[in-house]
Amino acid sequence: DTAIKVCQIPEKLILPLSQHIGAPALPVVNIGDKVLKGQVIAEQEGHISASLHASSSGVIEDIGQYPIPHPSGLTTECIIIKTDDKDQWINHSGAVNPQKLSPYEIRTYVENAGIVGLGGATFPSSVKLDKSPGAQIHTLIINGAECEPYISCDEALMKQRAEEVVLGARLIQKALLAKKCIIALEDDNPIAYKKLLEITEHYIEHKVDVVQIPELYPSGGEKQLIQVLTGLEVPTKKIPAQIGVTVMNVATAASVYRAVYQGEPLLSRIVTITGNALATSTNVEVLIGTPIEHLLNTG
Repeated sequence: DTAIKVCQIPEKLILPLSQHIGAPALPVVNIGDKVLKGQVIAEQEGHISASLHASSSGVIEDIGQYPIPHPSGLTTECIIIKTDDKDQWINHSGAVNPQKLSPYEIRTYVENAGIVGLGGATFPSSVKLDKSPGAQIHTLIINGAECEPYISCDEALMKQRAEEVVLGARLIQKALLAKKCIIALEDDNPIAYKKLLEITEHYIEHKVDVVQIPELYPSGGEKQLIQVLTGLEVPTKKIPAQIGVTVMNVATAASVYRAVYQGEPLLSRIVTITGNALATSTNVEVLIGTPIEHLLNTG
């Protein structure tokens, strides 16, 4: 119920080159280079990959093997940025007429922004928007059904930035040429539901349906959500696109909005900080590459 906070910029950002499904990104910077916020520091490699951007300004301190958040203690190649606390942006701007973009132009914005699925799978979003020949997506589902206990970051996003979610959803719908778009959330989020309805009614020329589903684990799972909303079942070893459905997270939709309307690459994610050891729980917008320790101490 509290406003989304913004996490302080850490002294160092640790940016893995393999933080998405597919091939690791390839560095295009060298140690000692000065970089600005939003600057490309690693380019996508191959079709299923995503480019990586500096999430704040500073100097490239190292490019090498560092531990990543994994129980095994696994290391992978990372770019380390020593931040300068200036948070200085590159020159950037959004599309002049976002709603007049072609599907190809929308996909290009998404690809250049390095957007991946923020529901957990981190699959490159531009690939999901690039339909295979003959494929036809009839329904786009924007998943706002947070069924995991305690997590409320997507609920906070829908409450406080509903317009970003709706306009981003419309762009994705257009890129897919989908006839129907549904934003789904659980029925224990009445404020978020009301906010989304208000925005969709404002943009009535391209109606987006907002649907409440029962608060029931694991209804937020992709295949379960498809069945609840459409009655369709994704066959074993098949993907939703093969039955004409695409599912994207509400945070992914908001990132598409920011890429197209504001020219911003994917640089942050809202996360929930909660637990018995904390005096208060909160949702915080955190720069990608922020060490967990810094987040817990200053979030």
